[in-house]
Amino acid sequence: MRFRPKCQPDRGVVNKNTVGLQLLSDDSGLIGMRRIIPILILWLTLFSCRDEATVVAHTISCEVKNPLLDLPWLKRIIAEGTNPYLQVEEGQYQKQTVYIVSTCISCFAGGMATIYRCDGVEICHFGTYILDPNPSCKYVYEEEITNRKTLLSR
Repeated sequence: MRFRPKCQPDRGVVNKNTVGLQLLSDDSGLIGMRRIIPILILWLTLFSCRDEATVVAHTISCEVKNPLLDLPWLKRIIAEGTNPYLQVEEGQYQKQTVYIVSTCISCFAGGMATIYRCDGVEICHFGTYILDPNPSCKYVYEEEITNRKTLLSR
């Protein structure tokens, strides 16, 4: 943008102090500022804030390479397992990693499954087929446990 100073009518000469004032009062300068200010506000709004909730709301993982060996409580359950059938699955439930340990005590009546958190705390245990689920598990549906993968089956 080229600036051409305007002369003051009473003096005919522009001094250094009045040039800046004339630039601010010039209509073309105001139009440019009117365009820049909304763009600047929009840019600051979009790029200045970070949503901390998205950083915190990630899936909670046990952060172990081999859960069967690295989680002491799970290792103990496997070692103590005297049942002919034992299955351990890993999955995601309510944004956390869970482990489903299924056993078959009396296979004709179905089996028992227990859902554990990473720290070994039991979330729920329930029976299948003719056994009624534990009352605390009435709202845990198998479809809600996603990304299931079998870690052990015997």
